[in-house]
Amino acid sequence: MEQSTSPLFSIGHRREPLSRLSALQSGPYVHLFFSLAIISGLFGVSYLGIHLWLMRVGLMEMRPSYLFFRSLHADIQLFFFFGFFVLGFIAQASPKLLGVQRRMSAWCLWALILAPAGFVVEHFFVFPVLGKLLLSGSFLLVLFCLFPLVRQSKGERRRSIGTLFAIGLVSFAIGVWLPVERTEVSLLVFWLALAPCILGAAQQFISGLLDGHYLSVTSLMLVLGTFLLASLFLLQEAYPIIDIAEHSTRWFGLFSLLLVVLYVVGTSARMKIRPWFVGGAFGFSLFWAFLTPILAFFGVVAMDATLHLFALGVGYTLLFAVSLQVLNHLSGRALLPPRISLTFLCAWQLVPLLRCFSWWSDPNLCLVGTSIVSFIHLIWSYVVLKACWRIGVRALTLHKGESLVQC
Repeated sequence: MEQSTSPLFSIGHRREPLSRLSALQSGPYVHLFFSLAIISGLFGVSYLGIHLWLMRVGLMEMRPSYLFFRSLHADIQLFFFFGFFVLGFIAQASPKLLGVQRRMSAWCLWALILAPAGFVVEHFFVFPVLGKLLLSGSFLLVLFCLFPLVRQSKGERRRSIGTLFAIGLVSFAIGVWLPVERTEVSLLVFWLALAPCILGAAQQFISGLLDGHYLSVTSLMLVLGTFLLASLFLLQEAYPIIDIAEHSTRWFGLFSLLLVVLYVVGTSARMKIRPWFVGGAFGFSLFWAFLTPILAFFGVVAMDATLHLFALGVGYTLLFAVSLQVLNHLSGRALLPPRISLTFLCAWQLVPLLRCFSWWSDPNLCLVGTSIVSFIHLIWSYVVLKACWRIGVRALTLHKGESLVQC
């Protein structure tokens, strides 16, 4: 009996593939922003951060380029590493946070072009005004794309999420123009830009995973009031021409501690045992958020240590956990086994401790810290970039009528 050689035909209507532009607009946004943040972090946080750390404690020769590298490190860490993780989360998760059904406009993706172009123009073609304008514009662009979602939102979410995100994005845009190579100014920008975004974004995880809820109007006003007072004393420290009170660092520590207390009470966050990883991340970040203001109030740490305790203890810990949680959800698989993720999270807590106190005892202790940074940051970067690549490939192969999982 002869075998049929006729070709197979698909039954029914065959969906046409989406164009590249349509696939980019209909797919998730977060993997694009996270990819840029991770790539910039490999150079600005890992490479430059480790070298500056070793120079600071005397284990590497202090090079003439130290001040330039310090400025570069501050720019990349604030506006590309932390900044684009924040932009990615806002672009992806703000519809769910605000309780609206529409997605953020695809115009926000232009920030992925404006910011790197601004960085190159400023640092390599020596056009600082144009470069800063492009970088600042990338944050304002996302803010403008956020406005329609905030207008459509209602109730507590509109006030507690929209207000905090707007303050953070405006502060990022203004901070681009400030001399962040100065430690006091860098801490000021970090506080004004990152703190509101963290306070806004954390409400999703607190309400969904930690049995908490969004900030009420009263709680939001108390949080914003203490945030403003802490910011004013930090502003006085950065620019002494503003004379509010003596011992501004102590007052900043007091009001930032009060802010954390009011936020925890206002959201009714509970440190649940499960899920271990998310609960552990918020527990560790809360520990550093309490400890850092206390140390600042009693004058135990200088401004540089305060900055890095906030950045490495609170900021990095949350980014590590949130990025894995979001990409686990979008990719439908665990990027790292839960035990390894939790082990990395626990090991990372040595980094802010060693970064801020290693030269008080034995500078060689910083070698332990740099080893942890190199190992964890490289593995984390690899798994995040791999997940972002897979999500991007899947998004570009969508057919009409299909869509990927969104946050």
